[in-house]
Amino acid sequence: MGAVLERPELQALLDYWLQKRGGRAMPARGDIDPAEIPRLLPDLGLVDVLHGGADFRFRLLGTRITELFHADFTGMTVGDIEVDHYRSFLESRYRRVVAERCPIYSETVFGAGGREHLRAWRLCVPLSNSGDGVDMILFMLRVSSAPKRLSRGQTLATLRPITEEIRALDTAGPGR
Repeated sequence: MGAVLERPELQALLDYWLQKRGGRAMPARGDIDPAEIPRLLPDLGLVDVLHGGADFRFRLLGTRITELFHADFTGMTVGDIEVDHYRSFLESRYRRVVAERCPIYSETVFGAGGREHLRAWRLCVPLSNSGDGVDMILFMLRVSSAPKRLSRGQTLATLRPITEEIRALDTAGPGR
């Protein structure tokens, strides 16, 4: 049996990825059809892997993600993120997907001033046009609620991780 996630939205993305993967290590970008997963789209992002994982470019961000960050980072690279700890946070996840060539799940509690502000669940799944290395990452980001208690100018990127669980998902696929 494959990985089971507690969050149904993340499970829906994982199930879709597994279906599209078929007998391969991972599906290609062309296998992903947004018309097949309309209810997931607001929480999805698509990232280009640049130079084997040296950097990553945001190709597409769903509306709930841009609302959460109060900005649309489409076209920017992770290296362009000015908040050092959040840039490192994203780089570590994306590089792990590239290195392990499998879905990576994380649950993180973010806060500031010793207070919990929100809990975030993220699923990153690899895509490969060549069938070998990871050249894109499809991810879903869900949060416990919109961060209503943040100070002016604060976003998820300005909060710091307080606690975190991160794990590779055993999807028992080929090429692993």
